[in-house]
Amino acid sequence: MKIVDKIKHIMNCAFDTRSLVIKTIGNNQIAIAHCCNREREVVNPLNIDDAYKMSNEEFWNYLQDAYTKIPENHKYEPDYYCKTSQLCYYNDKYINRIAVSTFRHCNIHCKMCAVSNMGFLSLQEDEHLYFNLLEKIKGHNLGAISLTTNGEPFLKKERTFQYLESLKPGIDCDKVEIISNLTLLNHDDILRLKKIKDNGLNIWLMASCSAITRETYEKIHCNKNFNKVIENIVDLDKYSVLSTINFVAQKDNLHELDFYKDFWKPKIKDTSILARNIIVGPDGNDIAKTAEYQRFIHDNSN
Repeated sequence: MKIVDKIKHIMNCAFDTRSLVIKTIGNNQIAIAHCCNREREVVNPLNIDDAYKMSNEEFWNYLQDAYTKIPENHKYEPDYYCKTSQLCYYNDKYINRIAVSTFRHCNIHCKMCAVSNMGFLSLQEDEHLYFNLLEKIKGHNLGAISLTTNGEPFLKKERTFQYLESLKPGIDCDKVEIISNLTLLNHDDILRLKKIKDNGLNIWLMASCSAITRETYEKIHCNKNFNKVIENIVDLDKYSVLSTINFVAQKDNLHELDFYKDFWKPKIKDTSILARNIIVGPDGNDIAKTAEYQRFIHDNSN
């Protein structure tokens, strides 16, 4: 049996393998990765100029073709962040989720973040490519569209809101995933997100906040917006727009894990938000073995 045929018989992994990530590789190409955790493994490089020239239908065919390919030298053993003992494979039925991950600019520079503008597009070029690709994937009734896994989508806040308001559930997608540091949002923006959700588009907003004290926040996120971020998280939860708080566990914040839920419980009405948020960051294997991390996982698995 060929390796591709064997893969089709392997059980599905813990993540949704009907997923594609569109990413930039260098200054003039995009490529496709099959899973956010396997983003370094790419197929089907395409010149950006050629992507611009494609019609929406031609670009969709390009994605479909990429979807059936497997990265060279792919390892089928899961990494520590996969949280599964199952092998991974790529579903060949249909694309359910697309993450447009070409926007690599942010207004802050978090200590653990791998995003770097060096060697990639300028902010203006990045913005043009990003929104062009977002428009091209509309009209396919996707389960989810993810607004960048690299940069800060609200750095171009008005265009992002206009895109969200243009999406039609049942035609374009049912859900939009957004990861944000929340430093650029205000109360009116949160009300605008609530209105979009009330109109039928499921918004899965993940707040990036890896600290519960100002000192640790400023050390990790390298800005002085701690109070604003906490207030925005509480506001988002109040209007049922918040889905999770992403806490990237690392050496600088491990001492806060034992107090994490006690900090948020009085502030967040939906406590389930706190049960799916701990991510192992730099030195992941080492962090995952620490007593603090193991204790947190054990306490929240019961």
